[in-house]
Amino acid sequence: RLVGIASLPMQEPETAAEELRHSLDDLGFPGAQIGSSVERRPLDGDEFTPFWEAVNELNAVIVLHPYYVGPLPGLEDYYLTNIFGNPMDTALAASRIILSGLLERHRNLRIVLVHGGGFLPYQLGRIDHGWAVRPEPKKTVPRLPSEYLEHFWFDTITHNDHALQWLVEFVGEDRVMLGTDLPYDMGDVDPLGRIERSLRE
Repeated sequence: RLVGIASLPMQEPETAAEELRHSLDDLGFPGAQIGSSVERRPLDGDEFTPFWEAVNELNAVIVLHPYYVGPLPGLEDYYLTNIFGNPMDTALAASRIILSGLLERHRNLRIVLVHGGGFLPYQLGRIDHGWAVRPEPKKTVPRLPSEYLEHFWFDTITHNDHALQWLVEFVGEDRVMLGTDLPYDMGDVDPLGRIERSLRE
């Protein structure tokens, strides 16, 4: 019932593409987990084109997880690097993937956003509004950003029953999967209970 996913050398996109192919073709993995950036370089940069081409060709699943080393500027106190920074990082990476036209160029991409998708699901209306009223977001995407939601899946780690219930209603239960984040301190200690409570409400 459990399957592995690959870890890739994203600092070298062509090598990452080769390792992804090896992981799927030879090891039978369904995909890989990568960071939300690569040493501060956004994933929508042209240098990562070989990687995304391989993901698209192989129809691989990509799990996107926040990535950082050390505290983030302005978030050093109160453990905000993790509490606030992680969901912000996920939302930023996913927004860049959408607005860069990456999903227009690679129609087979399937991306899992951990921690309930970060802030993305709850600010998608704002992103749509920005696309509608500003020229900058329209440069590379011809459709509303929310229309690319079909490329994303989400886990249940919201730490709030009502938030999880809303997420399921918003994206559909077939796009939300169990998440635990255990054994880390920000893990959900009762993930099944949270699902059961959310379904009862």
